[in-house]
Amino acid sequence: MAELKLGYKASAEQFAPRELVELAVAAEAHG
Repeated sequence: MAELKLGYKASAEQFAPRELVELAVAAEAHG
């Protein structure tokens, strides 16, 4: 059976640069 892997992706077209960084930092902090 294949292993399930979940992740985060933030699209540069969807968010302002500062918000992208904040989202990436929050995602990393939450594992």
